[in-house]
Amino acid sequence: MNLDANDTLAWTDEPAPYGIQYDASMLSNSERLEVLFVSCKEEKGVILAAGWQHLFDYFGLSEMISIDRKSQWLKHEDLGEWICRFVDQALTMGYNPVTKQYGDYDPGTGMFLLTDGSKTPVDWTTIYQLKDEME
Repeated sequence: MNLDANDTLAWTDEPAPYGIQYDASMLSNSERLEVLFVSCKEEKGVILAAGWQHLFDYFGLSEMISIDRKSQWLKHEDLGEWICRFVDQALTMGYNPVTKQYGDYDPGTGMFLLTDGSKTPVDWTTIYQLKDEME
């Protein structure tokens, strides 16, 4: 997906009445990302599919987890589960960071439905084991 520099990749509903729309430059700032993660934790923010693509490409899992240590949005004592939580958030919003594809995630079947109509299974065991590369 080609993004315009001003595309909205995430948003928060605070401060009222308009909230904040995050573009790529804002999502590239770790301090702003921490604030966004806190908003998401409080269910006052959302990261769109293109925002997840940007975050995985720009920061990667290791840096996102480092930022989340402060915000504690998805934090989990088990690093593998923590990684799975990040991937699940991205999948739910329509981006598969493992295959780098857009589509729709069906948690009931564990399938990611691609925009071309094909399906790919989400391998949670492999995703969980990404922790071995980070420890």
